[in-house]
Amino acid sequence: MLIDRARITRSFVWATSGATFQMFGQIASLAVLARLLRPYEFGIVSVAVLATQVSQVFCEFGVGPSVVQAPQVDDVFLGMAFRMSCAFGVLVAGVLWMIAPTISQVLHADELTSVLRLYTVVFVIKGWSSVQESMLAREMRFGYLATSDAWSFGIGYFGVSVACALVGLSYWSIVLGHIGQAAIRAIAVGLAYPAVGAGPMDWRSCRRILDYGAGQTLSRLGSLFGAQVDSYVVAWSL
Repeated sequence: MLIDRARITRSFVWATSGATFQMFGQIASLAVLARLLRPYEFGIVSVAVLATQVSQVFCEFGVGPSVVQAPQVDDVFLGMAFRMSCAFGVLVAGVLWMIAPTISQVLHADELTSVLRLYTVVFVIKGWSSVQESMLAREMRFGYLATSDAWSFGIGYFGVSVACALVGLSYWSIVLGHIGQAAIRAIAVGLAYPAVGAGPMDWRSCRRILDYGAGQTLSRLGSLFGAQVDSYVVAWSL
């Protein structure tokens, strides 16, 4: 019991430290980028991120949480979860690519089409890394996750976005920063579980994941709209 309490305490400290680093890192990056980009350029990316939040909910369709809460996991279950996560990531990216012009028209911002289409790369990357990340959370390896977050944010987002802004890439700087952050984090968590997708096909595992994922997705959609409905109304009325 003492070992479990100590492990829980360490996990809490790491999780809190990671969240704190992200918060202060975002403040620092915002302060720097605010001197390099115009408010309009920030606005384009903000609207794009708002438009992709629903897509993010469907990206993994509860596959990651299914891995975290499953009573037991084996190579077969993890292999199926990995395939499903990758498939959902590609599917959501494809749908977002096709409807990007419609979203741009609704939100009255022509630049959004190309921005949203570039953001589809993030969904493909996250679909590939979702199961590995969930296994780290399941095993309470929050120190590894916090370290991955720190490196991915510091180099992938802050470093890339500031460097791109300095050479005049406008709002693309932030988009490329988000892609760089997702890519570095995916590589980091992927190194922890390089053979996670090696298991055979198993439709029983697929059904277990879908049953859990459906409820998880509906719950996240409700929370999203409850928290962001005012932002959607503002974006619609611009």
